[in-house]
Amino acid sequence: MAVGLPFSHVFGYVCSIFAIPALFSSRVWSSARKVIVAIIIFLAYWAVRGIFTPKPSLSMNSVLNFIAHWLLPFVLGILIARQIKLFFKLHFITLTFIIILGLLSAFGLFPQRIFGAKLWAEGMLWGFHHHNDFASLLAFFLPAFLVMGGSFNFLLELIFGLGLGLTGSRGYYIGFTLSSAGIFLQHFVRGAFSKRMMLNFLVAFFVFVGSVLLLSAPKTRIEKAVKDVDMAVISRFNRWSVTLWALSENPLFGIGPGQLPARNDYISKIKRENLFVDFKAGGLKHLHNLYLTIMAEGGIIGIALVLLIFWAILSMLSKRGKIGKAFLWGFVAILIGSFFDEQLIKPLEAIDIFFVIGLLAGSKWGSSGYDESKT
Repeated sequence: MAVGLPFSHVFGYVCSIFAIPALFSSRVWSSARKVIVAIIIFLAYWAVRGIFTPKPSLSMNSVLNFIAHWLLPFVLGILIARQIKLFFKLHFITLTFIIILGLLSAFGLFPQRIFGAKLWAEGMLWGFHHHNDFASLLAFFLPAFLVMGGSFNFLLELIFGLGLGLTGSRGYYIGFTLSSAGIFLQHFVRGAFSKRMMLNFLVAFFVFVGSVLLLSAPKTRIEKAVKDVDMAVISRFNRWSVTLWALSENPLFGIGPGQLPARNDYISKIKRENLFVDFKAGGLKHLHNLYLTIMAEGGIIGIALVLLIFWAILSMLSKRGKIGKAFLWGFVAILIGSFFDEQLIKPLEAIDIFFVIGLLAGSKWGSSGYDESKT
């Protein structure tokens, strides 16, 4: 079972099929025309570029992945946006349940034979498929709770902040911290930071920091990274050097969509230059950095089109009232975390994130003139 949508990303694939006819709906296009156009332009480039690669089948698979992970979940969210509150409740209940399980497991309160050695020993650090996937969802929702305010959202801040600390995901620690700093500065400059909001912010942040410092596994990961003795961090830095090799071949168009796993010559060069890279995930499927992965495979044009999509999303969220602006900062946390991982192009995170953004795109919740009785 993956974290993805509350029902797993496989069910997300199935549900997204219903979004295909909606691509021709005027309602869908009127809700987020710029975002949809930006995604389609990127997909068109990705497909055409893929034709002129050594292994076009890998490129077409990459194109289909982006359609299934970005476009269709986004459209599906718009299609059923009237049920936004119901889906938010499902997310909150599901994620809170996983956090409670992870917390109890971290203290050894679940039998090892039921949940497995990894979850038994480290709580949510490796449980429920992968810690980065789960951390990305928590980092996405946390800033929104802070901006929306209220007692219930403050409680969710505490729970999700504790959960994020338990994951041990250092990239999303940074993403959440910087997005929170952005919220603080924005409200401080505008004079909109009330004393209660300040208190809620500080309490939630200290809960997050405390969970990192008090539990051994997350604390150890931080210490090893700071001391530059974490082989996982060293491996990522060495992976990033592949981007320079790819751009030296074709800076404008990259080596081609989906072609990284086929480049055994890069693996040979890594070994020849005695660079440590952990290949347990299987070759060079990605570079542990969303932007560098896109740049290596799609060149300068590819990364420019992806940044256009992200800009369109941020612009759209900024026009969706208080709730949209709240999740704008959550998406910023995702974009920052993507400097250290590539979860946003994987189904476990991408389907859920784009689905929620679609819900926000199609909903008027939080906008002026919104009639709550109609939801």
